[in-house]
Amino acid sequence: MGWNHKRAENILLVISVLVLIGLIGLVTILLRQFVVLRTSAEQWQDSQRTVILVTRVMELIVDGETGQRGYVLSGDSGFLQPYHLSVSQLPVVMKELETSATGVAAEAVLVDKLKFQIKAVQDNFAQTVAMMKQDAPQARARIETGQGQALMESARSTITSITQLATENVRRTSERFMEQQSMVLQLAVGLSIVVIIMTFVVICFAIRHIRQSRQLNSLIREARSFAESIVETVHHPLLVLDSALKVTAANRSYLDAFHTVPELVIERTFKDLSSGKWLTPELRESIKGVIEQAKSWVPITVDMDLAVSGKRRYNIDIRKLYRPGNHTDCVLIAFEDITEREGMEQKLKDSNQQLSSFAYSVAHDLRAPLRAMQGFSQALVEDFGPQLPEEAQDYAKRIVEAATRMDQLIRDLLDYSRLSIDEIRMGRVNLDDVLNDVRQVLSRDIATTHAEVGIAGPLPAVWGHKTTLTMMVTNLIGNSLKFVTPGQIPQIRIYGEHKNGKYRLWIADNGIGISPLYHEKIFGIFERLHGMNEFPGTGIGLAIVKKGADRIGGAVGVESSLGHGSRFWLELHLFNDSMQSGLANNQSP
Repeated sequence: MGWNHKRAENILLVISVLVLIGLIGLVTILLRQFVVLRTSAEQWQDSQRTVILVTRVMELIVDGETGQRGYVLSGDSGFLQPYHLSVSQLPVVMKELETSATGVAAEAVLVDKLKFQIKAVQDNFAQTVAMMKQDAPQARARIETGQGQALMESARSTITSITQLATENVRRTSERFMEQQSMVLQLAVGLSIVVIIMTFVVICFAIRHIRQSRQLNSLIREARSFAESIVETVHHPLLVLDSALKVTAANRSYLDAFHTVPELVIERTFKDLSSGKWLTPELRESIKGVIEQAKSWVPITVDMDLAVSGKRRYNIDIRKLYRPGNHTDCVLIAFEDITEREGMEQKLKDSNQQLSSFAYSVAHDLRAPLRAMQGFSQALVEDFGPQLPEEAQDYAKRIVEAATRMDQLIRDLLDYSRLSIDEIRMGRVNLDDVLNDVRQVLSRDIATTHAEVGIAGPLPAVWGHKTTLTMMVTNLIGNSLKFVTPGQIPQIRIYGEHKNGKYRLWIADNGIGISPLYHEKIFGIFERLHGMNEFPGTGIGLAIVKKGADRIGGAVGVESSLGHGSRFWLELHLFNDSMQSGLANNQSP
C-alpha cells in the first residue's frame, strides 16, 4: 500500500513536470504572438496617426492662406489670427508627422518632400504679409498672381499621396492584425486546457496551503493587534461608526477626553453619546455625505457645551474607512479641541491690533512737537539769520532739514500703519480715475522735473480700494520721478495687460535701475539702496505699496537692471458681474 502511494506521488510529480514544461512552452509562444500582435497594432496606430496629422497639416495651411488673404484684402489685422496659429503650430505638427512616418520608407520620402513644400508656402505667406504692411496694392497684386495657390496645390497633392499610402498601410496592418489575433485566440484555448490540468495539480497540494494559511492568519492577528495598539496611542480622540452611525471602536484618547468607559460608547449610536449633543444637523449631514455620497474626507468645526468639559470648540475630521474584504461603510471621526488655541490666536490678534494702534498714536502725537521744532527753526533762520554767525545759520538750516525729513518719515509711518489697521471696503475702482488723481498729486514734481508721462488708455475697472490704489501708484510714479540720473528728463510709460485672468498695471521708467539682487529686498520697510544725500526719501514708499497690495488681494513686483530703468507691476483682480452681485449683497466676492 505504501509502495503504491509512493509510486502514485512519483507519477503525479512527473506528470506535473511535463505539464509545467508544456505550459512554459505555450506561454512563450503566446507571449511572442502578443509581441507580434502589439507590433501590428502599433503600425496600425502609426498609419492612422499619419492620416490624422496630414489632415491637420492641410487644415493649418488653409488657415494660414485664409488669414493672410483676409488681411491683404481687408487690411484688418484681426484676420491674421488663423495665420499666426498656422505659423506657430505647423512646425509642431510636422515634427510629429516626421516621427510617425519613420516606420515606412515611402511615407518618410513624401513627408520630406512635403516639409520643403510647406516651407515654400509659409515663406510665400510671410512675404505677402510683410509686403502688405509696406505696400498694400502690391500685396493684393501678388495674391492675384496665383503663386500661393500653385504652391498650395503642390502641397495638397503630396498630402493626398501620403494619405493614400497611409490608408493602404492601415488596410494591410488591419488584415495582419486579424490573422494574428486569431492565432493568439487558438493559443489561448490551448493554454486554458493546460491551466485546467494544472488546477488538478494544485488541488493535490491544497492541504499544504491550508497549513500555510493558518500560519498567515496568525500573523494577521498579530499585525492587527499591533495596529490597534498604535491607534490607542494617538493623541486625538477617535471614533469608528458604521453606516447606521453605531460606534464600533473608540480609542483611549476619546475615553479619557470625555471621561467615559467603553461600555457607554461601543455599540451605542452616535446620537446617544454626550446626551445627543454631538449629532447636530450640520454634523449629521457631513457624516451622511461621507457614507452615502462617496466623499473621502469632510472637515467641520463644532461648538459644544458638554457637561464633562463645558463650552469647547472642536475641529472634526470625518473620513471614509476602506477595509479590504469588508464592504460595510464605516467612517473614522477624529476630534481636535481647538478652544485654547483659538483663544491664544485671538489674544495675539488683539495684541497686534493694540500694538498697531499704539504705533499709530505715537507717530501721530510726535508730529506736534516736531512741527513746533520745525517752525521755530525756520523762524530763527528767517528772522535772525543775518545776526547769527555763519556756523549757527548752518546749524539752524540743518535742524529745519532734519525736522522736515522726520516729518516725512512720520507721515509715511502713519500711512503704513493706516494700511494695517484701517478697514478697507473693497469695490469697483476705475484705474483711469486713479491715474488722474495721481497726476494731480504729483503735478508739481512732474512740472519741476519736466517729466514725460504717457498713459496707454483707456484702462479697465478693477476690484480694489481707490484710496489704497492711489497711494500705491503715487509712490511708484514718485520713485520714477526721483530715481533718475542727474540732468536726465524722466520718461514714464504706464500701460496694462491681461495676465492669467487678472490685470497687470505696468509703470516703466528710464531711471537708474535696480540690481536683480535687490528686487525682493526693496519692498521691505526702511530698505534703502542709496544715501540721503544721493536720493532723499524715507525707505517706506515701496513697503506701503507691498502692504497695500496685500490688503486688496493683489501683488507687486519689478523687472529691472542697473542702468536700464525699471518696470514695476501691480497685479489686480478685474471687476466683473459676480463682484457687482457681491456688492449688492454687501459681501466680498
